Amino acid sequence: MTNSNVNARLTYLGASVESSLYRNGKVFTQRDREGNDGAYHGVVTEQRDVVINNARRLDQSRRRQIELHGFELLQRTLQRPDLQFLDNRQVVQEYYPECAEIVRQATNATQAFGFDHNIRWTAGKDSGRRIAGGQQVQRPIHVVHGDYTLVSAPQRLRDLANPPGVNDTLRSVLAEGESLLTTDVVSRTLNERKRFALINVWRNIDHSSVMSEPLALCDGHTVTPDDLVVFEIHYHDRIGENWLAKYSPYHEWWYYPLMTREEVVLIKQWDSAGGLAQSGGAHPDSSGDNGDAPCTLSFHTAFTDPNTPTDAPGRQSIEVRCVAFFD
Repeated sequence: MTNSNVNARLTYLGASVESSLYRNGKVFTQRDREGNDGAYHGVVTEQRDVVINNARRLDQSRRRQIELHGFELLQRTLQRPDLQFLDNRQVVQEYYPECAEIVRQATNATQAFGFDHNIRWTAGKDSGRRIAGGQQVQRPIHVVHGDYTLVSAPQRLRDLANPPGVNDTLRSVLAEGESLLTTDVVSRTLNERKRFALINVWRNIDHSSVMSEPLALCDGHTVTPDDLVVFEIHYHDRIGENWLAKYSPYHEWWYYPLMTREEVVLIKQWDSAGGLAQSGGAHPDSSGDNGDAPCTLSFHTAFTDPNTPTDAPGRQSIEVRCVAFFD
């Protein structure tokens, strides 16, 4: 499993779905307070066979980097080996700062803060396992997607200057009326068009290597605006947005087989300095070699590796979302 590329099938939106950079009410779901999605509207999917390249085979000069490609593997041993990942308060108080520092160092950001997370574990979801002080665990997502859009990325930043809502993990540690960020920081960042990025820190939390439902990552420079569809998430108190993806033969897919608990993958979900963000969606991040320009985001998805042994343990993972500022 560690030496070869993989031929696998990924779930995309169908070609009949209208591409969109902004919300149009055509593709959406309702999400409850436990983080579960209800019925899907306008979501027409198709399966596509792709090659997912083994990124561990790349030499140092060709390794994938968060700035250029949208994702990067790092060796980062847990500061607290016995951290209880199913304890919301412990994760928010101890692991968020650890992830924020990983992001800050890897990106040369001035500051970084963790603000949200998910635990993904199929067997845990099926058995109704809950995060102590938090929501239910979730399944790995088997559809190509990105977590933020042209609208939802700056809106998420604004939200972090408000007290946390009922779905927010920060409720367990912030005092009543307190917010993670100040309105001055957010206003200055958006009004003065200062650079900020939203980056996921993805880690295997099991003591076994990841063999089931590994994570596939798309090189951000192979994505164009025509590939994007806004997926609306209707909460009880707000509407969020993700991007789902339509298939393109130019998408370049990578993965890191057998990820251990001592590794993390950084996944860029928004970069205000990226080509897509800078142009307001008018131009792609890349139409080929784009030199040293940062990409805006990396699509990602869980996938079924046909080489996975039938008795392989189920994947257990955490993704912590961080915001990074660059002055």
